[in-house]
Amino acid sequence: ARVVRYRFAGLEMLLGSDTVVYGRDGGHRVGAHAIEEGTTITEARALDMWLENSIGSADDAAICYHRDGRVQGYQLVRTEDLPACGDADAGTAVATVARAKSIFEFVKQHCVDDDATYCLTRAAATDGSGGALELWRVDDGRDGRSATPFARACATLCLRIARRVSGDRAQQRRLLDRCVALADPRRDAAEIAEAHLLVARSFLGPAAAAAWDAFGGAALRAGG
Repeated sequence: ARVVRYRFAGLEMLLGSDTVVYGRDGGHRVGAHAIEEGTTITEARALDMWLENSIGSADDAAICYHRDGRVQGYQLVRTEDLPACGDADAGTAVATVARAKSIFEFVKQHCVDDDATYCLTRAAATDGSGGALELWRVDDGRDGRSATPFARACATLCLRIARRVSGDRAQQRRLLDRCVALADPRRDAAEIAEAHLLVARSFLGPAAAAAWDAFGGAALRAGG
């Protein structure tokens, strides 16, 4: 997996992508997609490949057909032609982008609290159409933990982001405090311990932090 910076609807986002993209920045780029031979490429799958290619700035898609792990053939398709692989068309892709923009506008209007965690889900459909979108705010309960089903996942996310934060120690501490508040003390003991270690390290000066790492602090933070 890799992290991609993507600008959409006036927002700059960090997105995770598992799609392998061959090529160089500024040159021709090709995204690789594996499909089991004999499998029908649905409209949803075609749009997924199109979106992955668009995020990765890939000009073409190399669709690899395989059977039992053995490659049976390839198909090279331009990124803009990918929706047609699933009996859709360019209009479907445009509608998908428009729908995504409306969702992001909804999120921008309602996710307004600083240092808060939100989860966007889709409710189960009851009439054959897509279910309604639901935005959850992960609030701390009276005991400091969240009562929503997303608490542990959000705790892990906060810890992962905090590991990557450099320079802004206050932001890192807020994320780590959030991790501890949302994690399950019995099932997430290792994550809670790492969060406490990272908070302690954030108060050290450069020399002390270097000594910490030299005597095993980095190994502890990595789970070693």
